[in-house]
Amino acid sequence: MKNGFLYLLAVLFCVFSAGCGKSEKVSGALAVAGVPPVAYLAERIAGEPVRSALPEGRSPHDFSPQPGDVRSAAGARLFFVTGMPFEELMSKSVKASPVKVVDVTRKIHRIPLEGGSCGHEGHDHDHDHHHDHAAMDPHVWLSPANCRIIAENILQALSSANPEKRAFYEANYKKLVSELDAAEKTMLEKLAPYKGRSFFVHHPAFGYFAAGAGLKQRSIELGGREPSPAQLADVIREARSQQVRTVFVQMQFNPASANALAKAIGGTAQELDPLQRDVIANFHALTAALVKGFGGK
Repeated sequence: MKNGFLYLLAVLFCVFSAGCGKSEKVSGALAVAGVPPVAYLAERIAGEPVRSALPEGRSPHDFSPQPGDVRSAAGARLFFVTGMPFEELMSKSVKASPVKVVDVTRKIHRIPLEGGSCGHEGHDHDHDHHHDHAAMDPHVWLSPANCRIIAENILQALSSANPEKRAFYEANYKKLVSELDAAEKTMLEKLAPYKGRSFFVHHPAFGYFAAGAGLKQRSIELGGREPSPAQLADVIREARSQQVRTVFVQMQFNPASANALAKAIGGTAQELDPLQRDVIANFHALTAALVKGFGGK
């Protein structure tokens, strides 16, 4: 991130000084999450509101948290993160506060990000050692199996913070997991006829979903950049050869390339949101969109 160190100093100054515009109260919340889907899972288990630091419609890859965002996280007891760059910056900024930063991706097996880096560096949480894997997929919440792991990590953190409410959290967790199981069952049943097929997206955010459903994700964006005319021509040829008629584009990105591909193959571009807060509803929506994109009903 450009000028990351200087920005961090500025944020720290604003958080722990009286300056920086209008004064804002710290959240005083039990928990804050970095991204909306994790906030949703945490809220379901906690049984109380959990705010997302990432605003709706913003991409987590280029979001720069404001001092108010950091103050909100610093005022909570728990800050749930997945390792996105803005979360790492916020985690450094709240070190001096009592908030406990919880990596909810612990024990998740990361997979490579198609097309290379998307500006993310993280850690392999299957091991105690940290590895640079800038080309690993950071969109870990887009899989029912991964969401079960995230939910378990949230459950443990909440139960540790409030032992007296452990039974309440466990009951909420079990209900959440049953809904995740049902969404996964629907996903597998409805997408089974298309196993091995490819679907085309602008940004490669759906790798975990594709892997869980036995599908292949094909990204228009390459290495975090828009494709060159020659690269787009290659994608068009591949899409035509596979008789693709639907191209998916995320609301956080410019749809120009996806629209160009859709027009070239005589198809349509359809919007998907990898950051929809209600991740369970999103699994059902993704499943329905893919079935329709493959020509099913």
